[in-house]
Amino acid sequence: MFRFVKIFASTLLFVLLAIALGGVLPQPALRSDFMSLYHALAGWRAGASFYDFAAQYQLILKTAPGISIEQYPYFPYPPWYGGTFFFLAFLPFDWAYRTWTILNLGILALSAHLLSTDLDKRTRLFALIAFILFFPSVGLIGVGNYTLPVLLGGALFIFATRKEDAPLAALALALLTFKPHIGFIIALSGFVWLMTQKTIFARRARGMTIAAGFILAGIGFAIEPRWPLTFPQSILTWQASPYIHACSYCGNLATMLARVSGDVSTYAVSGVLLLLAITLAYAWRKNISDNPAALISLSAALTGFVLPYMVNYDYVILLIPLTYAFTHSASPKIRAALIALYLLPWLSFVFGRASGNIILAITGVTLFLLLLTRTKE
Repeated sequence: MFRFVKIFASTLLFVLLAIALGGVLPQPALRSDFMSLYHALAGWRAGASFYDFAAQYQLILKTAPGISIEQYPYFPYPPWYGGTFFFLAFLPFDWAYRTWTILNLGILALSAHLLSTDLDKRTRLFALIAFILFFPSVGLIGVGNYTLPVLLGGALFIFATRKEDAPLAALALALLTFKPHIGFIIALSGFVWLMTQKTIFARRARGMTIAAGFILAGIGFAIEPRWPLTFPQSILTWQASPYIHACSYCGNLATMLARVSGDVSTYAVSGVLLLLAITLAYAWRKNISDNPAALISLSAALTGFVLPYMVNYDYVILLIPLTYAFTHSASPKIRAALIALYLLPWLSFVFGRASGNIILAITGVTLFLLLLTRTKE
């Protein structure tokens, strides 16, 4: 519990520092994904529903005149995401955007710290730099996207299980719900692992996770009293948006295979990929069943190729299996291959394929197979 309080106090201080720096740094505000979160919060502050995009769009026009409504759809994520960062609504847009960038960099740095505890100080510094320069990280920071709490949740769960820290384990699983379609498989794997354990730590973590769920629901009701209805509706509206439905910039394997196949549904292809992956995981289950770090890493790699909707910056979660595989491999050849997997996505940028980057999905498949076959009990 002391570790939890210490991390909470450090986080609060960092947030205050980010707000202070956001007010003085010269970084220009861009038209980015962050606009959706900011204007959802700004609309909420003005008395509108957190998911009332008609009201939010009027605010967006003040920030970015001439932007079409199709370019900035709903903020289709849980209300507790907005509730966690509610303070951004009380800052001018430019200031809030710079603060958000600093917060994202801090989350990325903390994730690198948690995942590299087995490395020496010099190598950990290189790990931090590598996290920041990872292709999806650069894109995510550039557009101000929302995936980093999922990366932090996965990293924190691995750290918490090593330290047998139940409050941190519950916090980690809560963070994985912030972007549910990206964090779901990882969160489910972590909670199922806790359910299979009979230790005091696991029992406490399960109870605290349930309590965390009630806390998140309470935050959700504070932000949006009707969120059990309006949140699902926002997802459906978001999915119906023309550019979301077309998903021309998606880099996930299911979408690519569905396009090649013709009339086959992306969801059907995703289901087949998931079934194949589960079959393989069951065959090698002894390699991962008693190793939560390997399980979370495998789940992140699995997410990287079975989901029906992923874009480049969502693949930032591949830093979890990349780091785990690198720190747990003594083979120079395997480490060289992992470095190549890390660098490979940049080639698509060089050759003009930064959007819809299939190389990232292939990286997820490769990491999944590598972790299955080479992770020791």
